[in-house]
This record gives sequence, C-alpha cells and structure tokens, in this order.
Amino acid sequence: MTNGKRKAKSGATRTEVFAMRLDPKLKYLAEIAARKQRRSLANFMEWAIEQGLRNTPVDPDSNDQTTVWDKSTVLWDVDEADRFANLAFLNPELMTYDEQVLWKLICETGYVWKGHYDSDGAWAWNASSAQALLRERLREKWADFKKVVAGEADRTALPKISKKPPPTGESNPAKKPAGQFLDMDDDIPF
Repeated sequence: MTNGKRKAKSGATRTEVFAMRLDPKLKYLAEIAARKQRRSLANFMEWAIEQGLRNTPVDPDSNDQTTVWDKSTVLWDVDEADRFANLAFLNPELMTYDEQVLWKLICETGYVWKGHYDSDGAWAWNASSAQALLRERLREKWADFKKVVAGEADRTALPKISKKPPPTGESNPAKKPAGQFLDMDDDIPF
C-alpha cells in the first residue's frame, strides 16, 4: 500500500500520488484526448488541471481576473504552515471550515505574533498583519496546533505568554546581539 509519496529518481521532479474517481464516460474521453496529445492519462490529467488553474479566477465576482495560477507564487510554499498562513492572509474566503477553526486558534495564540505588553501587563498583538506573524514559531508549533484542532490534544499543549513583562532591571532576552533573533521586535516575550 502506498503512502501517497514516492521518491523521485535522481534528477526527476518530485510528484505527489493521489487517487481519484472519474465517471466512466469522462475517463474514456480523457484517454482519447491523452492519445491525441500523445500523453499518458496521468500526464493529460496534470496538464488539464494546470489549464483549469490558469483559467479559474480567484474572485470571479471581481473585475480583477487574477487566476489561481497567477497567485501560485504567493500561495505556494514548501512548508505546510507557511502555505496555510499565505492562504489565510491572501484569500481567507477560500478556507474550509476546518481551516477557519485552525486559523482562529492561531490568531488567539499570542506566542506566534509580534506584539507588546499593554498597560495592564498583558501581551497584546494584532493578528491581521502578515508581518506580525512569527512564522518560525508557527512552524515550530504547527503539529501542536493541528492536534488541538483535531481534538487529539488540549489547548494547554500550546505555548503561553507570561502575563507580565520582565522587570526593567532584568535583561530582555529579545535584546540579543545582532543576528541571533532576526525580524523580532524588542518587546517580544520569551
């Protein structure tokens, strides 16, 4: 039984394997079209999907006819957590219900966001900015977020931010020599 991933031969492009069901008539006609183009059925299906992506506008109700293919460079990332964040910021209306639940949990978890301590000593952040998301932390805790949403773990599995900032006399761990914590605000708690 295959797990859906195959190792690519040296120099070959890595591909994903998935099973799909087709109406017998559609499959037969796809086989005829594949023969006409001198392609395998799998290669024809890949080509047809790419054509569909090039012709499917992201927002058909808008005057902007940007297609899914046009946005592929900003939606795609090799890391699943980054792909997910890209979709959440660029096209949240395309998220499934389960993805919306996951995104809400991420937005409610201050550990993965740049922010500051407010006057009450509580960590405050704005989850509407892609620049405020600490992607390395999201990647680090990605499996935990998914487990919580799937009901396999409790919210306590997610990291918490201390309620009070470090005392002024104490060294702030975010103020490290240059290069150790890139793209971090001085007031991010650890």
